[in-house]
Amino acid sequence: SVNINVEIVPAFEEPAYEVAYVATAEDLVAALNGGSSVVLEQNLVVSSEMHIVIPEGKTVTLNLNGKTISNTEDIWSEAKKEYQMLNVDGAGTLVLTGKGKIDAKENDCYCINVRGGAHLIIENGTYVGNVSAIQVDEGVCEIKGGTFDLKQLWKGDYTYMLNCIDANYKNGKAKFIVTGGTFVGFNPADNKAEGAGTNFVADGYGAIRTTYQGKEAWKVVKLTEVTSLEDIKNAKAGSNIAVNNTITMTDPMMGYNGNLNLFLNEGGEIALDNSHKQALSETIFVSKTLNVYGNGTYEGGSGSTANYAVRITKGTANIYGGYFHAGLDKDGDSGEVIYLNAAYRSSAFCNIYGGVFECEGDASFLININDGTRARCTVKIYGGIFVGFDPGNNKAEGEGTSFLADGYKSVKTTYNGKEAYQVVKK
Repeated sequence: SVNINVEIVPAFEEPAYEVAYVATAEDLVAALNGGSSVVLEQNLVVSSEMHIVIPEGKTVTLNLNGKTISNTEDIWSEAKKEYQMLNVDGAGTLVLTGKGKIDAKENDCYCINVRGGAHLIIENGTYVGNVSAIQVDEGVCEIKGGTFDLKQLWKGDYTYMLNCIDANYKNGKAKFIVTGGTFVGFNPADNKAEGAGTNFVADGYGAIRTTYQGKEAWKVVKLTEVTSLEDIKNAKAGSNIAVNNTITMTDPMMGYNGNLNLFLNEGGEIALDNSHKQALSETIFVSKTLNVYGNGTYEGGSGSTANYAVRITKGTANIYGGYFHAGLDKDGDSGEVIYLNAAYRSSAFCNIYGGVFECEGDASFLININDGTRARCTVKIYGGIFVGFDPGNNKAEGEGTSFLADGYKSVKTTYNGKEAYQVVKK
């Protein structure tokens, strides 16, 4: 015989997933304020601000479900203190997803404001505002994806696409954490919203220059850290790589991988190995396409036959930032920081958007094109600081030669107490 004991216990119950399907702004606000997630069933046209107060400790989701929230009447009101379509308040978290769109009326309001210590997470979607797309008064806006654009610009540019209230940014109560997304006309890694050089992009990520619907844009991507010359050589075409330490070059070959995005972050350095003085003449050798980002150092060294920081034989180098330096050569003469020498039947291009360029001694040939290949080499400068060298009127290619792109000018300034020229828009 067998004795069997049967114990009856309460059945395991999964908590119900609180979600509401909404078709009006009133229902959307009520559900989110009540701590429920929502799915938008249809496009919404709103006439006033939607003020969301997320309960403390709660995480709720607004799934735009491919739909659009827009306004045809002005929302901006000084009297009501309403300046945005969606005002995210409270001590909880709101997640925006569903690949929809928040589209503000032109010359009216922002898309979203974050206040009261709220945490906003944007996973995807399109956000089109005026002056600012997203503003953080007090709290955190975490951007993992999506597309951001403006209809109304501030003094003709996108400076305040992502903007924090200044006082709260300075005291740490307002911030952006950007790990994805495409931003039209705005570089979240180097923006003026909180001061030139402000970086909203998280560590381990970088912003690369791209286009969106024919306009300049910046896309935030995940970076792969490299720590050696071999890592750089083995990077596949189209890779986004970051250098955070010092890499000493025993072989200058770089940039031949094709469309390589190289981020030399602050504290990172790529420099020549001086024990190979006669064998090496450049730190970076470009023969396809190399896009250079970051604020690190490219050191051409000294004592070699030549000490270029960058030499381009074919293809394109696009330089967006960094410090580029060349010392004296083996004969004690000044060397070029950037040198273009097109290989047989090829062309070489260099576009400079930012960075600092400096050499020891006479800077007359700071940027130089080989005389015999001048017809196949092009330099266009849109920004940057050039120590002792005027890119708008230089001797490298003959008195009066200009390397400036159309619409730009060089302005005399100083760099570490030395005469320099900065390139800016006219």
